Amino acid sequence: MKLLIVYGTKAGATAHCAEKIRQQLPDGLRENADLTDIRQLNRRKITEYDAFVIGTPIYMGRIHGKIRRFFQRYRKRLLDKPLHLFICSLAPGAEGVTLFRQKADPDLFEHAAQVSQLGCEIHPDRMNAFYRFIIQKIMETEKPEVGLRDDDIAAFARGIASGSSPS
Repeated sequence: MKLLIVYGTKAGATAHCAEKIRQQLPDGLRENADLTDIRQLNRRKITEYDAFVIGTPIYMGRIHGKIRRFFQRYRKRLLDKPLHLFICSLAPGAEGVTLFRQKADPDLFEHAAQVSQLGCEIHPDRMNAFYRFIIQKIMETEKPEVGLRDDDIAAFARGIASGSSPS
């Protein structure tokens, strides 16, 4: 099975998470898994893949714009193949998944074997002043859990390998 892991990222957290997912895959699957930033995706080769893992940050309540357009452009192909979705967000666990459900194509969301929120990282040095200010206020008032959740990433990778949602 040839697997495409594609992600959108703003400050690098979703890229880091996607790499961790790839590292957790069994050897045979990892060797046939291509990892790419949505900005570098060679769209002509999309038909070569048998399954898809797509990751997006939820940033200021929105999914990554290029991922949203990827969903629209390749909707039919994604609905015909195994699909696994993950998000990186300050919105924790089920709350993050619920927010993603509100923003994503409902058919793709329902088709996905698994949809998981895998944590977040904050990189203020990679943000403009406005986003740094907003994140600082969120951190002060809401005190969200920060960091990628390695156990959840491992479970997500097992779900990809088995073709179903982790238990």
